[in-house]
Amino acid sequence: MCNVPVTIGLCVKNCVDTIRKTLNCIIGQNYPHELIEVIVVDDQSSDDTIPLIIKTLSNSSINFKVLSTDGKGLGFARQLVVKNASGKYILWVDGDMILPSNYIMQQVKFMERNPEVGKARAKWGFLNEDSLPAKLESFRVLTHLSGNKSRLLVGIGGSICRTCALKEIGGFDEKIRGAGEDIDLSVRLAISWK
Repeated sequence: MCNVPVTIGLCVKNCVDTIRKTLNCIIGQNYPHELIEVIVVDDQSSDDTIPLIIKTLSNSSINFKVLSTDGKGLGFARQLVVKNASGKYILWVDGDMILPSNYIMQQVKFMERNPEVGKARAKWGFLNEDSLPAKLESFRVLTHLSGNKSRLLVGIGGSICRTCALKEIGGFDEKIRGAGEDIDLSVRLAISWK
């Protein structure tokens, strides 16, 4: 059994239709709940995403906090998680992800056995497999598995990162407002870490 604190970084905006199932996957993890903290960062949701998150996590044994970016974008939101994380690892979860119940346990075991690895990722699912992000993610994973053994799997959703590795490279670029914050981070992380 792993006995390592883990922070879940959950950056959200207007995902009320999918977040309940994602939260249930987090709550359903077989990892000790007292070792999990969830840091939710909201980028000005205009729906009931945040009230639903607060209600759902309040009824669980998982510690959590809710922060806001005031519309500063995903790079800023992810860096806010890095700055506030107390876990040895940060597991990045998107508001439409489905995780197997052993996801955290398996990711932490891998990282503990491989101290030279700064970022790792296993297979997980999307609630809407037909969405563009789901199709792009599947393409990236399949390309990697089919022979392109580049260690640069650029997406961050579903990844586990060493908090110290993220801090060592300066974390996410807070100026990146849209997509691309994960590519930038992955490139910089690959220079110093496996």
